[in-house]
Amino acid sequence: MNPLDPQAVGVSRARTFTLLGALYVAQGLPFGFFTLALPVLAREAGYSLKAISALSLLAAPWALKFMWAAYLDHRWTPRGWLLLLQTTGVITALALSRFDLTSQFALLFAAAFFFNVIAATQDVVTDALAVRLLDARERGPANALQVGAYRLGMMLGGGALLWIAARTNWTVMFSTMAAMLTLTLLPVLTMPLISRAGSPAPRAFALAMGWIQRLRAPGMFAMLAVLLCYRLGDQMVSTLLGPFLLDFGLSKSAIAEMKGAVGSLSSLAGALAGGWLVFRMRRRMALLAFGLAQSLTFVAYLG
Repeated sequence: MNPLDPQAVGVSRARTFTLLGALYVAQGLPFGFFTLALPVLAREAGYSLKAISALSLLAAPWALKFMWAAYLDHRWTPRGWLLLLQTTGVITALALSRFDLTSQFALLFAAAFFFNVIAATQDVVTDALAVRLLDARERGPANALQVGAYRLGMMLGGGALLWIAARTNWTVMFSTMAAMLTLTLLPVLTMPLISRAGSPAPRAFALAMGWIQRLRAPGMFAMLAVLLCYRLGDQMVSTLLGPFLLDFGLSKSAIAEMKGAVGSLSSLAGALAGGWLVFRMRRRMALLAFGLAQSLTFVAYLG
């Protein structure tokens, strides 16, 4: 995929980064709510830890998005996809404001899964758009923007919305989510029409064979194992941490401040520190050191 000249399609650098920042905030907002705030609300509603742990399956669309990524890039346009996905998210949030889903776990899970499909699909379109609009020198700052904007979205979804839920009700909370998502839609409304990729979409068989060839590459399974180990522990702990804190006696407001504000800001600081240290340490040493440090934080929860 060849990068485009943003000036040639009528997109200034400031508008490009504003657009990408808004889109990454839109991804982090529902993800933060369904992974940080929702487990606390479900626990308060009386659901068991076993049922709440099933919410970890909501990450499946993010893991499987590669299956439909190629087709999105070769059909329709980025602006068309983004308008459809963002608008669907707003409408879904407004629809959810009419229900108290904590009393209907099946509907709650389905709604959360649908939101994650929207966010994961939007991520595919956004990343492809970033590659096409940014040159090699801009992709470093864009990655920093991606982390920061996504964490901001998680703070709003996991902290701010939980704080609102503690003081109001389910309807106000989801109406606020819809309003936030509407704000992130505004830069999309003014973005220019950018054509889809010129090459034909790969057939399903060719796409599958391509992934099989990638999996056969030397060291691929070892790398996948490393990624799984890194993410598995963090995901298992983060999903149940909120309910544990609620059982420990903390209020929803306190949990919102800890997980939404302090936790997300700490994650952002850690990402920046890790990005700085990885250039000063060997990759193997960085993986071992950061992995061990992460494991030690999990041990602290045993107390």
